[in-house]
Amino acid sequence: MKELKGAKRENDPEDLTPLNLNFRVAPGEKLYSVTLQKGSSVDELIDFMATEVAEKSEGEVAFPKDRVRLIWWGRELTSGQNLRDCGVLEGQMIQVYLRKQQPAA
Repeated sequence: MKELKGAKRENDPEDLTPLNLNFRVAPGEKLYSVTLQKGSSVDELIDFMATEVAEKSEGEVAFPKDRVRLIWWGRELTSGQNLRDCGVLEGQMIQVYLRKQQPAA
């Protein structure tokens, strides 16, 4: 498990608090764990997840960042959001789904 420094709001010590999360690339797949800061953005989380999956799966699991969809408690986490503002809590599970690839035109 690696740690990622996240974006932080000026003078807000809570954004620096470590946040441990679990995720699966699809239901029933291998469980991954990450530690980052509460002030991290969803984009930073996706980048870190891609690195973690590539390292742990030795390249066997595809993780195309442009097709990633993160679901937490039935809500989609979107680019530009901050994990703290989304309400993501310590130890929770985030489901990772991949959008269908668009056919070439």
